[in-house]
Amino acid sequence: MNVLSLDAVSKTLVDAPLFEQVTLGIDAGEKIGFIGRNGAGKSTFLKILTGEIMPDTGTVSRNRGLTISTLPQRPLFRPGTSIEEYCFQNDADHGALSVEEHASVADTFRSVCRELGLGDLGVRMGTLSGGMVRKVSIARCLARRAGFLLLDEPTNHLDLDPPVSG
Repeated sequence: MNVLSLDAVSKTLVDAPLFEQVTLGIDAGEKIGFIGRNGAGKSTFLKILTGEIMPDTGTVSRNRGLTISTLPQRPLFRPGTSIEEYCFQNDADHGALSVEEHASVADTFRSVCRELGLGDLGVRMGTLSGGMVRKVSIARCLARRAGFLLLDEPTNHLDLDPPVSG
């Protein structure tokens, strides 16, 4: 059963169509990747899926109650915000949390941060490298435990440990 579907969706920027007449159904549990060159419209397409922007033509249908968590290409944050504060800040991608959700997300967020090598959650976001900001943003996205996860270039700028040679 589709949790999200598109019917004849098109989007044009300036005078060039990014995509035309896209019809697509996404079922629960499916994993889908969009591949294309820079400027081809991948991020725009993801924003149409979330409802952040509207298509020029066609319709997008989402199941009632579907929760979407997104990892944008360029996460927005205030430099003075701590890693932990960033997890809970309210924005367009992640709405306000209830008290129960806050407690649940906090535990998951701390766990994911540990797995990603983020120890001190009091560190200010503005002091982090681009790769570390990306890791924090991934942890934030995953901690929300949404029904639909959209990751826009999730591996860009990650700080990865070099492979250990034997």
